[in-house]
Amino acid sequence: MEKKDILKVLKERLAQNEKNLDSWLKVQRAYKKDGTEFKVLSKNFTNLRMADELENRHPIIKPIASSWEYYGIQVYGYCDEMKDKTDPRYTPNHSCLRSTYIYTVEEIVEAIEEEKARIKEAIASYKKQLADFDKVIKKADGLIKKVQDFYKSEEFQGGLYTNTLGYRVREYIAENVKY
Repeated sequence: MEKKDILKVLKERLAQNEKNLDSWLKVQRAYKKDGTEFKVLSKNFTNLRMADELENRHPIIKPIASSWEYYGIQVYGYCDEMKDKTDPRYTPNHSCLRSTYIYTVEEIVEAIEEEKARIKEAIASYKKQLADFDKVIKKADGLIKKVQDFYKSEEFQGGLYTNTLGYRVREYIAENVKY
């Protein structure tokens, strides 16, 4: 991968996260005129839509203007993973099937806030990666140059490592450069 491609990917992911955060920030809590919740879950929010996950048809929510086509927050949990076993929605798993429950409006609000925080962390991470890009690439270029110099050295090219040992040393370097 070229340096410009790495930089392009970082910038694209930063822009995508910023757009996604903007769409989540537009989501607002809605109430009836008397200040109570709506009975239909999706009516309790503006700029938000309910959708089904592609694989298992559990409900998810996503901002209307979301930049990620198949991305959303799950609005259900598994009953056997509930922390509060006194919750009336809790049902122990006796049938080898995992029972699910739909989140309450407050749980969804909390999940939305957690998602906003997660996206803000991702944005900060991509900004730091972009800020560190030149320094990290310069260091990587230096390491690549050292390996190339080793391969071009008279010791390596002078017949000592042009046989099986040379091939194995190249293989050893390639396998052991972990990131």
